[in-house]
Amino acid sequence: MPPRVRRYYEERHDRLVYIGRPTTTETWDDWWRTGALRRAVTAPRNWFVVGNTKKYLPLGARVLDGGCGRGDKVYALRRAGFDAVGIDFAPKTVHAVRAAVPEIPIICGDVRRLPFADASFDGYWSLGVIEHFFGGYGRILREIRRVVRPGGVLFLTFPSISPLNRFGIWRGAYPPFVDSDEQRAVFWQFAFPSAAVASVFVRAGFELLHEEGRGGMIGLREEMGGMGRALHYVETHQEFPPFRAFFVAGNLLLSPLAYHIRFLVLRRRSGSATGASRSGSIPAPATAPPSRPRTGRRRSSGGEEIP
Repeated sequence: MPPRVRRYYEERHDRLVYIGRPTTTETWDDWWRTGALRRAVTAPRNWFVVGNTKKYLPLGARVLDGGCGRGDKVYALRRAGFDAVGIDFAPKTVHAVRAAVPEIPIICGDVRRLPFADASFDGYWSLGVIEHFFGGYGRILREIRRVVRPGGVLFLTFPSISPLNRFGIWRGAYPPFVDSDEQRAVFWQFAFPSAAVASVFVRAGFELLHEEGRGGMIGLREEMGGMGRALHYVETHQEFPPFRAFFVAGNLLLSPLAYHIRFLVLRRRSGSATGASRSGSIPAPATAPPSRPRTGRRRSSGGEEIP
């Protein structure tokens, strides 16, 4: 969790709201800035991304990383034998990566308006993206559904409300969220109930293949307040083998109850239409009540109104 970010609970939509860092292009350019950019892109092996892609897609499959940041996952996927492409809306980052690592194809663009043809990808990675849009992720979902071919696979991660968070909600650990222009101006992200997100994607034409919680050490750190600085130090210094071993073991033990993110693997069902996806509605789960009297519109679990 970035410095100065606070968490609130919005009971109406049953989600945590992280406030204190605006999700602007400048924020993301600053987030991805590094002195040794080529090494930052080419050195990581990204076993989690590569391994799961190999599990569900054949080598040579065309894969989009929507919200690719520095593009290190794109590089790792291409090195592993996939036809991977990246898109991100942080212009300085994309420009710097294209200059430092010209062999990988990444472009500057918006995941809500993808510049790709219908059914043009076999797979789509969305790593921590849908939670950063205060208006909801409905348009992102529509574009994913449009560009992923029937039978293609979506790999989706997002912050989620864990059992440890549920305990915090029960004991009143998070102040109630009061929506305002001032709060929206420094909105960072949501943490969603996993079942609500899965329900939206399934009802929009995807089949849930796999689900798991990840990042138990991060989830625990967020609940520890100032005491979590020690865990943050271990997390950011994993080049030391003892720290790495401690962090990996802690994640394995804690993730079932204290996960920070949920990882979903979903297959796009063959019966769901592609061409109509831009205007097609996205159903809201029954667990996400409307925030105002019904007006003939529905809401995704991200709160976005869907005509």
